[in-house]
Amino acid sequence: MKYVLSSLCVLAAVVSLAWVNGADESSKTKSTKTKPTAAAAETLLPANAVVAVTFDGSAAHLPALKETAAWKALEETELTARLLDIGQMFASAAGPQWGELAREAIEHVRSHGLSMAVSLSGSGKDLAPYGIVVLHDAAPFADELISMIRDLAEREGEIVVEKTLDGRVVTVFPTPVPDAEVSMWAESGHLVVAAGMKACQQVIATASGKTNNITKNPKWAELRKSDKYTVDAFAWIDTGSLLDRFGDMPLPPTPSGEQMSIRDLTSMLGFSNIRELTGQSGYSGAQTWSDVRLSADGPLTGLAALLQQRTLSLAELPPMPKAMTGFGAATFDAATTYDTVLDMVRKVFQKVDPKSEEQLDQGLAEMEEVFGGDPRKELLAGLGDVWCVYADSAAMPIPIGFAPVAAVSVKDKGILISGLGKLMEVVQREAGNEHFTVRQTSKDNREYFSFNLSGMPFVPTIMVTDKWLVASLTPASVQSFVQRENGKLPGWKPVDQVAEALKELPQEFSSITVTDPAPGYQQILLWAPMGLNLLQQEVLPTMAGGSLEMPFAVEDLPAVELVTEPMFPNVSVGFSTKTGIGSTSRQSVPSNPFGSVSSGVAVPVLIALLLPAVQQAREAARRTQSKNNLKQLALAMHNYHDVHNAFPRGTVENDDLEPDERLSWIYSILPYMEQANLYEHVDAQSGWESEKNKLCAVTTVVNLQNPSQSGARANGSSDYIGIAGIGPDAASLENNDPKAGIFGYDRQAGIRDITDGTSNTLMIGDASEPNVSFLAGGKATIRGFSQKPYINGPDGIGSPHVGGAQFALADGSVRFISENIDEGVLEALATKAGGEPTGEF
Repeated sequence: MKYVLSSLCVLAAVVSLAWVNGADESSKTKSTKTKPTAAAAETLLPANAVVAVTFDGSAAHLPALKETAAWKALEETELTARLLDIGQMFASAAGPQWGELAREAIEHVRSHGLSMAVSLSGSGKDLAPYGIVVLHDAAPFADELISMIRDLAEREGEIVVEKTLDGRVVTVFPTPVPDAEVSMWAESGHLVVAAGMKACQQVIATASGKTNNITKNPKWAELRKSDKYTVDAFAWIDTGSLLDRFGDMPLPPTPSGEQMSIRDLTSMLGFSNIRELTGQSGYSGAQTWSDVRLSADGPLTGLAALLQQRTLSLAELPPMPKAMTGFGAATFDAATTYDTVLDMVRKVFQKVDPKSEEQLDQGLAEMEEVFGGDPRKELLAGLGDVWCVYADSAAMPIPIGFAPVAAVSVKDKGILISGLGKLMEVVQREAGNEHFTVRQTSKDNREYFSFNLSGMPFVPTIMVTDKWLVASLTPASVQSFVQRENGKLPGWKPVDQVAEALKELPQEFSSITVTDPAPGYQQILLWAPMGLNLLQQEVLPTMAGGSLEMPFAVEDLPAVELVTEPMFPNVSVGFSTKTGIGSTSRQSVPSNPFGSVSSGVAVPVLIALLLPAVQQAREAARRTQSKNNLKQLALAMHNYHDVHNAFPRGTVENDDLEPDERLSWIYSILPYMEQANLYEHVDAQSGWESEKNKLCAVTTVVNLQNPSQSGARANGSSDYIGIAGIGPDAASLENNDPKAGIFGYDRQAGIRDITDGTSNTLMIGDASEPNVSFLAGGKATIRGFSQKPYINGPDGIGSPHVGGAQFALADGSVRFISENIDEGVLEALATKAGGEPTGEF
């Protein structure tokens, strides 16, 4: 089955790469030598397709296609050809024949097109789902492609069979699912690939007229036409048919015993009346166009209603830079969205399990406690409903050329500043890093929040004015925003080409995106020689035994001016309809939503500057994951305590073994960490290194490993240890010793024994280096503070996190503790009944 999936992945790659406007009619591939089609490709697709896609290919619309800016910029300059050259080179790593076939297939699809469909049943009478891909006029590829896949099958020991069905020779690749198959054959001059339940039989039934084909579906004729442009591709997803077919299917009973259907759930969420998602694309003069529509059979409700936002005007946009390369803006009511989502979640919980609603209320209460109020009333209520992201190309202190800026309209400045202040306190507290600080300042009736992280070259800044909240990577962007707001700097206005585009697009819209694609393509081509040189010298020698060679020289790349000269701004708008939403785009060439950098040195400088920031962000994510691991361990400890009225012993009791030979406390809590199966396989009467436990001891439990740890680690290792107290013999102290912590080799402590308070007592902490196995008892999983420095010192208690380590306290909370903490405070935290004051830490 492996080779079938690989082949389908190759086919998917061919399809995705081919979905580019056109191919040169002079291409000397097999696609130019195919025989005339005996029947249109659409006659092979079922009329009741729930998913349908068709792409005509360039040959069908070549005169119109050649007038587009996309053709002149990408095809006439041969930029697309160079990209295909590189794709063919990489495909050749699997064998020269694969590279040649992939290139020919892509060129053919670009020229002749393809169609795809998914149906629940070709006849509509029974449930027999299948999918079909038709490569138009590609029958000449069938023998070669099938032969190559057959060779792969033989290498894998798979059996491929041929069937003769209604006069057609069909090659069938078996699958593990009964009656399901993947099959390929030539049909009416096309190459057909079908997959699913009795897929080839159902396709042949449609081809022979026994079941209706897709041209009988009204959507086909409707989407084939447009009053704005020549349509060359369209698609739909018929969600209504899916719900009609499966809507009454019952869902598993809720904990309260209530039986719901799929229709009940979608109705509750507000998606039950959505009938279809459709899309079209095509050309008109120099422009390429696309339209997408989501339609329902009535007004949108519930969560779906959030898709419809109020109309936006250009006058409501923030003061953006005059020379920016792109922006995106939309109306979005955050407070209403919060209310709607919360109400919907509550309704679902009430229906599914009333106890879940109690947990929801508890979670909301905890969130309000952390935030210091209701975030909806004290933060979101201060935001307006105009959101915008734009590219500020001149705000960086060095010429990297690009800085993303976000701007949100302000509804109530007082509420917003107060809420942001509380949020910043939470951020500072949760960061738990002395190298990270948030600073709040006021100037000229504006409030500023700046973030400083050691080693990061940027100072992200948030500014609040009477009308706008602005967030940027640099203070320079918010400062220039102020000057534009005051009229001291010129702001963005639609250039003639954008104004012309807006006249042709829907006049009422709730979102808008404007992009100048030229700077992005210019940047790519400026750095292409360096990238190709790196590819040739560093990458290719490591692939396919060093047999791959660059298919063209640097001088074969097109001139930048030739590529960018035909380009003009791309403009897209999104809007609401009476029963849905839609979007329309008018563009010259594909591009990202915000343009690109404009400086010749932008990319390498940007990478050099962002690398430390990216590393910091990754480390922050890893630290968050480790914090979650500690939370899970603490929760498991408390669940164990709920059952046994005490936390587990530091080592599993066994008088015949030394502590280092016994099983650890982690073994005892495995059932409370969703590791009950592993728990059952461990022999509790033996040591962790016994023959019976060897395999279990090297089983890796992800939640026991700190993702920040680098270097090699043993299978089954753990990065967390139990805190034993103070002194070299802390783990051997009696339970009532004032220097004893929660864990000891032969002692068991309960919450009643923690007289210092659970919020003032360390329970589990980071280990400086991974141990041999989480099952290992003794010092491997229990340690006390005995030698200074206590954190990241000789005791092995510490972490790879900069500046300190994370600890789970006996109340279940997790705190980051600085390596510079007062040693007396840390000693107090390590004991459970020492009676010492801990103060703030």
